[in-house]
Amino acid sequence: MSFPDLEEARQYHQSLRELVLYRTGGADPRARTEAARLCRLAGEIIEDEQCREYLRLIRDRSADFFSDDAHLRWQRSTLSGIYVLRLQLLRTVDALGLRLDSIEQARARIPGRPERPQML
Repeated sequence: MSFPDLEEARQYHQSLRELVLYRTGGADPRARTEAARLCRLAGEIIEDEQCREYLRLIRDRSADFFSDDAHLRWQRSTLSGIYVLRLQLLRTVDALGLRLDSIEQARARIPGRPERPQML
């Protein structure tokens, strides 16, 4: 079963993940703008409050991650703010992906159909 809105949301999810994984963080206005754009687009197609909360967190943390110096306030003892933010962003992006999976599973269930196939 295919759900076009979830497929599109997964594309935005994957793009966000790649942005966080493959960009260095720090002053990167293009990446900051792209993260905000991806979050906005994903939020427009997914009618789920939990997904929107994850997207809000990703947007806000990406703004710090790709900033000149806002990432500095995230520094923890020997860990740079960039590193801390990257970990938090990846956790949140992964949580978004799991939520999309959960929504798909819920939609795919047919009322009255057993969760698992019955053995005869």
